[in-house]
Amino acid sequence: MKAKLTFDLNDPDDRLEHERCVKSLDIALVLWKLTHNSYCSLTNGYDEEDDYHKGVDAVYTHLKELLYEHNINIDKLIQ
Repeated sequence: MKAKLTFDLNDPDDRLEHERCVKSLDIALVLWKLTHNSYCSLTNGYDEEDDYHKGVDAVYTHLKELLYEHNINIDKLIQ
């Protein structure tokens, strides 16, 4: 099975769609690093009961909810 995407790079809308496709792996890598690696570095050295830690938990929970809402599985995008 094959898929071929064609863009008219003279058309501004197609050019934008092309850029989105070209950058999709970079975006996926940033999201993967954010969801899997940043949490530890942001919470390192804080007590679990600390308000800061709870705030980071809330941000990551929200991020994961947004990813789920938009049916984005970052691990699938990076394989």
